[in-house]
Amino acid sequence: MMCSKRDDSVEPMLRGLDRGYAVISAEYRKSGEARYPAMVYDAKAVIRWVRANAEKYNFDTDRIAVWGPSSGGWLSSYVAVTNDNPAFEDLSMGNAEYSGRVHACVDWCGPCAGFLAMDEAFQKSGKGIADHNGPMSPESLFLGAPITKVPELVRLASPIAHVSADTVPFLIIHGGGDAVVPTEQSVAFYEALKEAGADARLHIAEGKPHHGDPWYHETWVSDMCLDFLDEVFGRA
Repeated sequence: MMCSKRDDSVEPMLRGLDRGYAVISAEYRKSGEARYPAMVYDAKAVIRWVRANAEKYNFDTDRIAVWGPSSGGWLSSYVAVTNDNPAFEDLSMGNAEYSGRVHACVDWCGPCAGFLAMDEAFQKSGKGIADHNGPMSPESLFLGAPITKVPELVRLASPIAHVSADTVPFLIIHGGGDAVVPTEQSVAFYEALKEAGADARLHIAEGKPHHGDPWYHETWVSDMCLDFLDEVFGRA
């Protein structure tokens, strides 16, 4: 619903510059402008742009990772689990001759295991307000209908529904005290990735809240993410 590519959440990711990574902070349409899956089209158009401009900017297109927090974690995860799926690309947005494939994903507290499971998790844990099923919730606005009325659309919009043994390596980080996106979302997503045979790692930071300053800005968090990418990309 909100925020932009200039949000302060990009600050930890910019530390990748110190390790020789190119960092591209991309904009995408929000729910006030478009509905799912428009933002997936946007993200994959950015990846095609990266490949189309690789020579100009000296990008290594064999080692592309996506990384985002919260809704950006959902989007990064969705892009990663739908690699090479033409249903989730709008090639009319440009650079149709290039691939939208990525090679790794860092998911920070994304709601990746199904929007309909969020209220149930909070009702059990008491860590957050169970208000995701409402007709004006961010998730309902995102899909264009109350999520309780469109369960099949909710399933399709869930990264967990698209995991396979071919899914790229994932690092998932979530605060154990998150009152916005239940920690159970990341646990279930991680378990599905592992069951499918994918390379997945999960870190739950006990008692920590939803993403943002200060804890996601602590250097150990970005170091964990960049160490993961170094390992996956053979730079460790």
